[in-house]
Amino acid sequence: MPELIALFRPFVALSLFILRSSRDGDTARPIAFKAVSDAMRSSLGLALAEDDLLAFAAVLDDDDGAMLSVLRDDSNVGYNNDSHDNSLRFVLGPAFVAMDLDSLVALFAKRHAVWTENNLLRNGNSDSDNQSPTAKDLALSICDKLRLSSVLETMIPSAPAQYADPTCAIDSRIWIALKEARSIDRLYSHQAKAIDCVLGNARRDVVVSTGTASGKSIVYQVAVLQMLLQSEEENTILLMFPTKALAQDQLVALRSLVCHIPELSEVVIDTLDGDKTHRETRRAIRDTASVILTNPDTLHAAMLPAGTHAWRSFWQRLRLVVIDEMHVYQAQFGQHVAHILHRLQRICCWAQGKNIGGSELDVRFVACTATTANPAEHMCALTGCRSVAGIEVVDLDGSPRGSKHMALWCSTTNSNSSSTSNVSSRPLSAASNVCNVAMQLLAHGLRIVVFCKSRQTCELVFREISDCLERSPTLRIRKLQTRIVSYRAGYTAAERRAIEQSIFAGDTRLVVATNALELGIDIGSLDAVLMVGVPTSVASLWQQAGRAGRRTRDSLAIIMADPAGNPIDKRTVDAPSGLFDRVFAPATVANEQSITAAHLQCAAFELPFAANEMNNTEGLCWDPVLQRWICALSFKPWPADKVHIRSVQQIGTDWQVVDTGTTGAPTLLEVLDAYHALFALYEGGILLHRGYSYSIDCVDPVLRVALVSKSNVSWYTVKRDYIDAVPLSVVQSRTLSSDSSGKLEVCYGEINVTAIVFGYKRIDTRSRKLLELVEHRSPPLTIKTNGVWLDVPLSIAKNLAASGHNVEASIHAAQHALIAEVGALVGCLSADLSTECKSPLATRSKIPRLVVYEQYPVVRGPTERLLPVAAGLFKNALTRLDKCSLCPSGSERGCLSCVLSKSCNEYNECLDKPGGMLLLNLIVLML
Repeated sequence: MPELIALFRPFVALSLFILRSSRDGDTARPIAFKAVSDAMRSSLGLALAEDDLLAFAAVLDDDDGAMLSVLRDDSNVGYNNDSHDNSLRFVLGPAFVAMDLDSLVALFAKRHAVWTENNLLRNGNSDSDNQSPTAKDLALSICDKLRLSSVLETMIPSAPAQYADPTCAIDSRIWIALKEARSIDRLYSHQAKAIDCVLGNARRDVVVSTGTASGKSIVYQVAVLQMLLQSEEENTILLMFPTKALAQDQLVALRSLVCHIPELSEVVIDTLDGDKTHRETRRAIRDTASVILTNPDTLHAAMLPAGTHAWRSFWQRLRLVVIDEMHVYQAQFGQHVAHILHRLQRICCWAQGKNIGGSELDVRFVACTATTANPAEHMCALTGCRSVAGIEVVDLDGSPRGSKHMALWCSTTNSNSSSTSNVSSRPLSAASNVCNVAMQLLAHGLRIVVFCKSRQTCELVFREISDCLERSPTLRIRKLQTRIVSYRAGYTAAERRAIEQSIFAGDTRLVVATNALELGIDIGSLDAVLMVGVPTSVASLWQQAGRAGRRTRDSLAIIMADPAGNPIDKRTVDAPSGLFDRVFAPATVANEQSITAAHLQCAAFELPFAANEMNNTEGLCWDPVLQRWICALSFKPWPADKVHIRSVQQIGTDWQVVDTGTTGAPTLLEVLDAYHALFALYEGGILLHRGYSYSIDCVDPVLRVALVSKSNVSWYTVKRDYIDAVPLSVVQSRTLSSDSSGKLEVCYGEINVTAIVFGYKRIDTRSRKLLELVEHRSPPLTIKTNGVWLDVPLSIAKNLAASGHNVEASIHAAQHALIAEVGALVGCLSADLSTECKSPLATRSKIPRLVVYEQYPVVRGPTERLLPVAAGLFKNALTRLDKCSLCPSGSERGCLSCVLSKSCNEYNECLDKPGGMLLLNLIVLML
């Protein structure tokens, strides 16, 4: 026994320390691993991998000291290359000391078997005859154990890495930084090809269109470092990301490389976005930064409007623009971003003394996307002055990947739920199933991310998993409840950064998130993805599935469908074929003249147009002194403030949620935009935040502040709300027919879209039962936009009712079909339009009306262009419903090709496809 102890002492001590430091987020873990490796090599002559050390420690460690423990000497807690285990004291627990050798070996064997079972996916690619069960075996086991129904499964095979060397010369210091910071000494083939395009003699624009987690960011990181190192002048570089979190993630990645290159120690790399509110901070970044990471909003509203003055030096030296997650920029938002990039190039031409609008601008573009069918065409549409032929597409993925088992599951226990309970607990029915699956995966030692479609569902799922962990003796001993986090929009910037760092550092075992984590934030190596409900698009599905199995790890991607509570989930479960096909839709940018005209005003404000620079100067003012076209007075003093580049839901002043229940001064808990604040903040309700309940004590709509305090209640609240789209004024109208049965008149004009919260439901946390309906009226949120409408003639409404159809549900179905047909007629995307969705619980009387309005309030937009083709629109919508080949025979709910809509804010619950067909048919008969 003494010999055994002597042999294992350094091995057990240091490996156990690594295990515990990995749990506690100890920053000493990498150094400790080197220490134990050196100790094992010197004392035992063994060369061991980190997983071997963790395995041994996990076998013996039981967290209570009965077997063994490691104490750190407070007088010497630091580690360096010359100090290994001298700061550790190894202490045997009484249970360990009392065992004889045979008992110890038996215990080791038993615990090692348990550890191996809990880490099934680590050796999924092993060729050994005794390899652990695969991801597929684990999935089937869990599915069977929880009595879930497996609807569709597929396996994406593993693939080895394909390496290549770039032909262009890369500074040796960059290779050293890649090796030291990332352990990268070779590039994947697509990385090498893309880097050659950017840095080679041809210097071409490039779009990297490879899979999720394929290392696309390495391409522009290497390009950034090369330009910083080898330029004789101080070049500047701009990186544009769709979200702040992505920019922060890449900021950390770039700085981690730069810190290994002493020659770049003085280079300033920083983010510039809405979180940087202090004027002095923004000015310092502008004047000193060589690399700025930002988003389209900041570029549009702050950087470009001051471009010819404060920012002139930065634009003069700009040599590289990176557009990450390019597929996000579609529809009208994509058109806004395209104009912003055109304005950027125009200012750079001026600052660099180039011909404005010419092709000699010395700025390269690098774009990255994982889910676009037409990357070159989309990049060309965004960057404007580049032709498709001049863009190099790199789409042959050379990165390695482990096998990925993908599955569509649904619960077998929700089919008997009443409609009332479904409405009140729909998010929780899916949450309960997700919680059960997550617990099984955690018990097997996997790292997991759970994707939810809404913020409240995210919080509910997180809290349910937290409660389950607290009730589980086995998992509670492993202290897993301290290693799960939630992540969504609304958290403060500091809170988001802390969560991101915790995830990336590997301290977190499970993340429950909204699609805020869907984009390419590096959250380390995950083993499994759970999706609550069927994702809204193929692109979203693969973005989320790609978050697990990064590099060569095998992984699981499971969709937890809720067919009893969601018609789209039900339709997918009924007809699942093709769900896992990687067939992406082409990215499309809108072409609205009013958006172009608005950005023309912004461009004229930034840099007045020469007399012969523009063919169309409509709306601009001629300045006889400057002899140039300038911005119209109606857009001054700051045109960007009048040109909103995101949807109407994102327009408005932010709300602050303040926690007044803390012992010290009140603290800022959350920041919400006006639209989300309406639905989340109502007096008497409960705000869920990172697993805790906060009572909403006071809501001040004038100051836009909500006061909350932590509350230990056994229920949560769900808003009761509706959205009204009410015509405000008629600008144009077109009479399609008028006879004794009524008048068909399509009107175009201004519409008030009003969101109203009229109460909330109290729901028991444990049983999910509805406890109480509470009446409450919050101040409504009204947004003005443009749209078209048709008041349904009374004769048609009576005909619908007499035929046994719900008039509102029939109108709702017809409106979805109309929106689906608008794009082909007037050249827009369905995503840019919306309608008044109907609720099955609504009791208020409404004028029977078909209405379609624009998500973005633009002048001369798609709804105005509908008037001349309104008759054709009704005919096409009727054909869509009548001839839909994807709907099962006799289906009254429809499918995504006819009446179901993934953007319906009432979850497609109140739809009557036959009634919609009858309504449209009666309208067509009147034409």
